[in-house]
Amino acid sequence: MKIGKLIAKFLLVSLVAYLLTCLMGPKNLNVERSITVNAETNEVFPLVNNLKNWQKWSSWYEKEPSMKLSYGDITEGDGGIYAWDGKENGKGSLEIIDSKKNQQIRTRLKFDGFDGESFGQWDFETKKDGTKITWGMKGDDLPFMLRGMMLVMNQKDKMVADFDRGLANLKKLVEG
Repeated sequence: MKIGKLIAKFLLVSLVAYLLTCLMGPKNLNVERSITVNAETNEVFPLVNNLKNWQKWSSWYEKEPSMKLSYGDITEGDGGIYAWDGKENGKGSLEIIDSKKNQQIRTRLKFDGFDGESFGQWDFETKKDGTKITWGMKGDDLPFMLRGMMLVMNQKDKMVADFDRGLANLKKLVEG
């Protein structure tokens, strides 16, 4: 009986601690990273606008090349969509919801098992030394129970590292 009560108290304290962590966790997720590549915008844009090209530079494919990918009927520009299913990267989908040639791409990202969605944005700016690429993601109103995990697992820093790695891979691909 005493062991049962101890286990129940431990579970209750753990639950309360996690709920407090959720209260302190971020309500929104905003990440933005940039890099300048020595290439014309029209050379860089298609590598992001065509979802089949993401395998060539994305840090997520680099981490888990065995994840399963599937594509919609459209893979480039407005309405382009792909889905993934992996052990490390989870399961979800990404859709291009707005594409302005050589200027901007907006995406919607959904993870299976989580309510809500996040929105990504790519901006391409012509500079004298090439193209400045800015990759950002915003997730508003994160689900309450996810906020604790975001805080404890330091998800924002992991996303920053993934974005930096993806942009570096994109730069290497374009300039190589």
